[in-house]
Amino acid sequence: MNSYRRNNSRAGLLSGQSGRLITITIIVVLVFLADLASGGKVRDISQGAAGSISGTSALAFNAIKHSGIFSTRARLAAHNQELQAEVERYREQDSAYQALKAENDQLTLMAHLAQDNTGTTTAIVSSFRSSPYGTFLVGAGAQEGIKHDSIVLTDLGFVVGRVTDVSTHTSLVTQLLSPGRSVDALIGKDPATFTGTGGGNARAQVPRDIEVKVGDIVTSGAVGGRRIGIVGKVESESADAYSTVYIRLPQNVSAMRFVFVLSSAQ
Repeated sequence: MNSYRRNNSRAGLLSGQSGRLITITIIVVLVFLADLASGGKVRDISQGAAGSISGTSALAFNAIKHSGIFSTRARLAAHNQELQAEVERYREQDSAYQALKAENDQLTLMAHLAQDNTGTTTAIVSSFRSSPYGTFLVGAGAQEGIKHDSIVLTDLGFVVGRVTDVSTHTSLVTQLLSPGRSVDALIGKDPATFTGTGGGNARAQVPRDIEVKVGDIVTSGAVGGRRIGIVGKVESESADAYSTVYIRLPQNVSAMRFVFVLSSAQ
């Protein structure tokens, strides 16, 4: 039964193909006879139609080509690249301006600081992060009047360290709150011994009955009673007899560009 159906389907397909072939053949013969009867006019008409279509395509392409669509797109892409480059230039200029503004603001503070103190404003010429020992270099030395053990101040007047080595035109400064270094200080009128943790930070253990709050000024007799930091955080547990007090310089030491070196040790 299945074989019979497949044979019928195949016979139908062949029959359909044969019918289409016969139809096409008849049409071709009729066109040929018409062309003979008309003396070749049918052929001329078909060639003209083909030529007309080809000519229309050429005209359309030329119209698109000369319309400026492709060139406009290229110009827009080039203009976009120019705008992006210009934006980058403006960003670089803005970054440079912000850096210069920050330096100018710091130098302005240094100028006010110099009105009340005798010393030298000098640039920091090494990174705070480059040394694990809490030291940095400044661009002034013996020729500029820098002396060993001189106190070094930030632009806000806080002690950042002391000069521990002097060369002709450079000096080495050791931070007061360098890692592991201890310094006796006062939180208000209450004594405490702080241990440096680096980066202008230190901590101390104080009795819980001492009232300490964030923002309190910390001073030290080791640097002539000058300010060495402010309280940044206080940690206290009810079961502990002591509180942990954290202090810091009120500015990011790694962002400083200038310091003020006092002429004397005190």
